[in-house]
Amino acid sequence: MRKIGKVMTVLVLLVSFASCSTVKVTDAWKDARVQDIDGGKVIVVFKSKDEVARQRFEKDIATQIKSRGPEFEVLPSYVNFPDADPDEKHTPEEVEAIRTKLKELNVTIAVITTVKSVKESVVTNVTEDPGAYPYYGYGGYGGYGYYSGRYRTGYYHSMNMAYVSPRNSTAITSTEKEFVVETLLYDLTLPESEQLLSVVTSLVDNPKSIVTTSDDFAKAVVKQLFKK
Repeated sequence: MRKIGKVMTVLVLLVSFASCSTVKVTDAWKDARVQDIDGGKVIVVFKSKDEVARQRFEKDIATQIKSRGPEFEVLPSYVNFPDADPDEKHTPEEVEAIRTKLKELNVTIAVITTVKSVKESVVTNVTEDPGAYPYYGYGGYGGYGYYSGRYRTGYYHSMNMAYVSPRNSTAITSTEKEFVVETLLYDLTLPESEQLLSVVTSLVDNPKSIVTTSDDFAKAVVKQLFKK
């Protein structure tokens, strides 16, 4: 029973670390007038050349906004502006055409997300190939080695029934990315110079899965965009 308890503890730790969010809100600003937004038709824009990422993030942000109440109706931009290019420079006539279309759609709020910068770093992880020798006494404690940069593949053995003695090491180099992302909320019913009511800056650290990252991002950011 004690062995089962130890294994369950390890599994719980692994699950908790695997589920940790890679998204962190680093700065948030709201105009007092954002408190007056309690509904409306919202256009959600995620600027990206990656169409899969664009659709995934817009869907998850839309879901979080709609969860605030039935007063919100949300339109992902990929539905009404499928050919939008995030790097395209619009002429004044094109900008006016976009404004006209938004008015025709009765859009009153715009939520626009842009990746402002990407920082890349090279990380080297060393994996030790263990040699296990039977040991029938108390299984040694793995200590803090699990959290260190030198991940031991013999971690489970050291906790249970073997003494681990490293033999060879393998160095694996990978590139990790850190994204600084900015999300803006505009109230389109106000004069143009007063429309920006909320700004949220977040850090997305080395995302492993677009599904998990976009969901975490939407939950963290939408919570900060609107009133509490």
